[in-house]
Amino acid sequence: EAGNYMTYQKVDFGDGNYNTAMLMVSAPAEETGRQIEIRLDASDGALIATVPVEATGDTMVFKEQYASISEVTGVHDVYLVFPQ
Repeated sequence: EAGNYMTYQKVDFGDGNYNTAMLMVSAPAEETGRQIEIRLDASDGALIATVPVEATGDTMVFKEQYASISEVTGVHDVYLVFPQ
């Protein structure tokens, strides 16, 4: 829901060889046009990607969504932020 976030702790980006994020997203039609922000170390931390949300038609139907990410190295907590 808008205003919430999820956290993945201690994600190891290694030497920075990652350039794409892929999320499995489920969204009803009214959620089209929203986005998910991927941030480091805090819900208001460095923004490394913005993933568009496309409607899947049902909350039980998931679709792969992709976005390019900024270069990141080392270990970080990753926050998926659902802006309002």
